[in-house]
Amino acid sequence: MLLSYNPLSPPRMMLSTTSPKKQIPSSSGRRFMIRDAQAAAAKVKDLKNVHCVVTGSFSRSVEASPSKQGYHWNSNAETYYLVGEAMGKAVLELIGTSKPAKKKRAPLYNFRNADGPKSFKARLKNYDAATGKVTVIKSNGIATSFNIDFLHPDDQKFVKK
Repeated sequence: MLLSYNPLSPPRMMLSTTSPKKQIPSSSGRRFMIRDAQAAAAKVKDLKNVHCVVTGSFSRSVEASPSKQGYHWNSNAETYYLVGEAMGKAVLELIGTSKPAKKKRAPLYNFRNADGPKSFKARLKNYDAATGKVTVIKSNGIATSFNIDFLHPDDQKFVKK
């Protein structure tokens, strides 16, 4: 896969191997050559922007997979996830980022109901002034929406600012 994230910089390339020899039918010798060529490209010293992600160990058994086709990882979602995660980490390394930037989260706010005796902690996610709809993310991570009139007047001011 060729990855170019900045047209002003040299192209960046990442190559991935497919799977170990034992899981490819013997009639697929051509696949071995492709896999070996991909791995060899990552070892060329002049190619500093090439990574080879060996993904064969991510393959799950036929018994643990929804299809028994013997290729395309037997349609196993866990395998696809692991391959994607490894490729994503390699891309971050390739572009010089060790991990994704953390998104700054709004602080937890103690929202009270209109009368004041009940409250809950949540992060304000969105307020739609046209509909009066407030969306918050509760401390347990669950999003919920409600009309702004549900909130205490002081909390309504917080939401509207």
